[in-house]
Amino acid sequence: MEMMYRSWFTRIWVIQEFLLGKNPRIGCGIIWVPWVSFLYAWADAGVKDDAIAREYKKQFSEAVMETFQPSWLQQVAHPTTESKPTSSGLILSRLQDAFEENYPQLLGFDSESELLSNIEKNPTLWSARYDVMRHCQYESPTAKAYWKKLELRRVVPIQYHNFLWHSRGTLRNRKSLSFVSILKGTMNLRSTDPRDKIYGILGLVSEEARESIPVDYEIGPEWTFVPTMEHIIKHEPDGLALLGFLWRTRPFKLSIPSWVVDFTISADTADSHSPVLLRGSCANASWKWAQDAQISNDHTTLSTSGLSFGRVKELVHFAEGDLQAYLKQFREIQSLVSRECPLSEPLWRTLIGVHNTGEAALDPEEPLRQHFEVLIGASDSETESITPVAHAYKMFEDNILPIVRGRTFFVTDKGFAGISTPAVRQGDTIGFIFGMVRPSVLRPVDPGDIGVKMEVVEEGIQFHRVTAFAYVGCHNRQEFRQLEKDGLPDWTKHFCFRNMDVIKFYII
Repeated sequence: MEMMYRSWFTRIWVIQEFLLGKNPRIGCGIIWVPWVSFLYAWADAGVKDDAIAREYKKQFSEAVMETFQPSWLQQVAHPTTESKPTSSGLILSRLQDAFEENYPQLLGFDSESELLSNIEKNPTLWSARYDVMRHCQYESPTAKAYWKKLELRRVVPIQYHNFLWHSRGTLRNRKSLSFVSILKGTMNLRSTDPRDKIYGILGLVSEEARESIPVDYEIGPEWTFVPTMEHIIKHEPDGLALLGFLWRTRPFKLSIPSWVVDFTISADTADSHSPVLLRGSCANASWKWAQDAQISNDHTTLSTSGLSFGRVKELVHFAEGDLQAYLKQFREIQSLVSRECPLSEPLWRTLIGVHNTGEAALDPEEPLRQHFEVLIGASDSETESITPVAHAYKMFEDNILPIVRGRTFFVTDKGFAGISTPAVRQGDTIGFIFGMVRPSVLRPVDPGDIGVKMEVVEEGIQFHRVTAFAYVGCHNRQEFRQLEKDGLPDWTKHFCFRNMDVIKFYII
């Protein structure tokens, strides 16, 4: 299935060819197959990828076990080069990657503390073992095949075939597709001309949508995006959520309105400016918000209702560094939250963002809380006895680091705390626009200062630009979970929103 990662599959115009064709066939060289057979094979590729993952894991664990054999130990006893000691935390984390549970016993140690003691007593030996683990995890032929598959999935997601199945069925039933479903399904696809990200899918939407977006290659790409986003906001209930999904940094003084999506980008979890991982709190739930978004006649301003979590009072920018540098910041932030946001959720929950929806975070025994306490050195002896240090390091690498890396922690003057994409400043408002799913960072601005010309400007209106997106910690997660079980009947009943007034935002 290497074929499906060829550039042809990443081109936006291919979508219309495939979905609108009566009975398309897929070919490569002299081999041609019906579209149904091709999609079945595509779906099966996910199963085959699992086989690669199993072989990768098997070779990784076998290579680690080999380092405990006499022949390997004799080689290390006479090293040809001097190696630097490796952090015990990194070593434990790699061992857990290789064996998961009970790895100390599998390696011949009675407990993790005995294993840690052995690492401290034999730093050269364990540094050599760590080199073997790194090679098997990232540099061996099987490891490269494994990581290549993961990287290819970022180009053409393996689930893309589901979008093709569903969309073809919808169109064959003489129904049109929504812009939101198409743009989410095709966000990884590319076009030479940015305008074709929209023009290349117009054949799949309703006639009304096509009429509102005239094809014009004489205008700049961004001015193709403005009428597209305007149509989406007016006609598709979940349209505003696209902005908090397809977002990256953009020049603050760019003339294109900040409520307009840049349709050329994809939701890249590795980009610190992307807010995809910043969810998992009460503000991200499917509440029944009363949406009233409107676009001004001059196409410059989005007026819409929402809530305010307050203005940013203090910021802590997560500095790139080793684990100890992060842990120092976590302790400082914990003191800041205790002082400024006493009702906010425990810090570990804020730091894990989207992982709040995972199994471990929902476990009533809160294993992640225990891991975090061990990580920052705030645990008692009983917690340490049931929470291996490796689990704590693993939590940092898997659950915390992807959320905080390159981002910023903030507290507001209303006692809320959270994590934002980097372009946040003191004085910005953390606002929740109804229908946008994620809280946004809104910066006060004078239209004239950024060259925005309006037909009519009412006195007393404060305009904002969207500059970033944020995760805001919940103040009563237990109550929120109960409301979730009840179907989220009324957002005004939730502790975080109960005393908030609905306000009007004007976004330019």
